[in-house]
Amino acid sequence: MRADADVIVVGGGPAGAMAALQLAGQASVMVLERKRLPRDKTCSGLLSVKSMRLLSQVIDLRPVLCGAFTETRIGKGGMSSRHRHAPMWIADRSQMDLMLLAAAARRGARVEEEARVRTLWPEDGIVELSSGQRLRARVIIGADGATGVTSRTLNGELPCHAVAMEARIQDPRPIADRPAIIDFAVPRGYFWAFPHGKEVLAVGGGSADLRVFAQLRENIAGWVQERVGDIDAQPLWHAYFVPFSGVRRLVAGRTLLAGDAGGLADPLLGEGIAYALWSGALAAEVCARHLRGQAELSTYAEVVRGNISAFQKPLRLVSQLPGAGTLIALAVQPLSLRRLGWRKVVERCPQEFGFDLQSLWADNPGMGALDVGSPAGRVG
Repeated sequence: MRADADVIVVGGGPAGAMAALQLAGQASVMVLERKRLPRDKTCSGLLSVKSMRLLSQVIDLRPVLCGAFTETRIGKGGMSSRHRHAPMWIADRSQMDLMLLAAAARRGARVEEEARVRTLWPEDGIVELSSGQRLRARVIIGADGATGVTSRTLNGELPCHAVAMEARIQDPRPIADRPAIIDFAVPRGYFWAFPHGKEVLAVGGGSADLRVFAQLRENIAGWVQERVGDIDAQPLWHAYFVPFSGVRRLVAGRTLLAGDAGGLADPLLGEGIAYALWSGALAAEVCARHLRGQAELSTYAEVVRGNISAFQKPLRLVSQLPGAGTLIALAVQPLSLRRLGWRKVVERCPQEFGFDLQSLWADNPGMGALDVGSPAGRVG
């Protein structure tokens, strides 16, 4: 059976788009995105410093940034403090993903919309679409999320998911009166409120204690009324899984998993975008070397487990403690520890996050880079 592409990427989110963007030009790449673009994505769109460090090397994000903030109220219940830190950005995820995929397409990747994968054979590099069409690749990168077909095929259902719910509510208050809030008043989780552009606030909550889910929407709504105010009585809620427990297999045959499909979200705060970008770029690098006969695909799993998994291990141990939220809230209360605590919990990243992709884009002047330290990056 002739290969339809050197690499088939299943899923067009940050992990899949980053993988396609790096591979395009080095190999024939096909991205299978199950929806029509741009598609809505349940995600606060929060970009930490490490996310921006990666994204700013490949695209100009200024057109899709909704806002930014440098102050967050962090605490538990009534105990909270104002915490200043490096900017945190909010992006429109539907536009951000579209921009990444468009950049990959300009470099030669073939992006197929409304191409839902029904089945795959990881050992053979074959995927079957819901239409019945079968496609074959030398390598498959599974980047279709925690509940996607690629992860479920390699590992079954991911264990120990965290659950989260989010809604967008109208908030007419001036930006100065809309601070970001992280409140660890949920067992093994937290509530949040993030300014999401003009007169919009993203509110939600999540927990690694699955027993919390039954009352999560009501608890978030009550928290919003108490901490934010009576802004929107009937928001549209979206629920999703946050996979931070890892997976048994990251590589099987011709297939490897990146991003949420590999269970790589941050175990404390549930941040997934940075790890999706990092693992997507790493998957592409390993695939490119594999196609040249310079590396086995198993190298990908070795690097992830030896770096990301090892890096996250202390955070994962803390997250499993019943009083994890209280510990985090206390850690950032003293003035002398606020900056250090934020760096350790949010901005800290493994050495591999610093890899330089800039040389790959040097021949494409249309893909500008955003200096995350410049005033242009501080929108809102």
